[in-house]
Amino acid sequence: MAYYIGRDVIVAVTTEDAALGVDVTAGGEVDTFAVADGSTDTVFAGARAYKNLADSPNTGILDRSAVFGTQGQDVTADYTNEVSDLTGVDVTMSTTDEDITYIGSKQVMKTEIKKEVTLTITRKKTSSAWESVFNSARHGVESANNFIGNVNPARSDYGYRVFLKLKSEGQVLTLPNCCVVGHGVTISADGITEETLEFFSYGTPIVTAGTASSDPIADTTVF
Repeated sequence: MAYYIGRDVIVAVTTEDAALGVDVTAGGEVDTFAVADGSTDTVFAGARAYKNLADSPNTGILDRSAVFGTQGQDVTADYTNEVSDLTGVDVTMSTTDEDITYIGSKQVMKTEIKKEVTLTITRKKTSSAWESVFNSARHGVESANNFIGNVNPARSDYGYRVFLKLKSEGQVLTLPNCCVVGHGVTISADGITEETLEFFSYGTPIVTAGTASSDPIADTTVF
């Protein structure tokens, strides 16, 4: 398990769809938007292929750094994939093993069955967007205004793609095919109200080099 303070990292979220992003209207309705149009609503995740070339995580994403910063330049409405008001990120990686024994052998072997990665994001609560996504769009985008249901997560367009960038070094951890499995709100009488969103993936994490932030403290929106 690794925990990162919000001022030290940047988190960006995209869908696994090449053309559609997910946003939430002022009334709390989950909607999709085309990258050519951008969005004037609260953006939860942009499209996978816009400024982040449509490349499978199995062969390597050609330009991971492009998911950060302003998206949709010269379109109707610019937007960003980054999570604002970030306070902390918790990453847990594990594997599920199975014991195998053979007749006549005393030795027990372990075989890896699957990988499990959980990424939990905590931020200052500023809207109901995360709650709306948790209730209506946990598994990603099927088509325009249509969201994937409870299906086999092995399909290539399933879920969301989460990017975690270390500001000081520029390294980027990419988690493909994530589903949203948890949401919670922490209320404090003498402090800020925070909320958490939990992503889960069976995919293999990808670590790539990136560009470090020139001033990691100055470009944070947390403190």
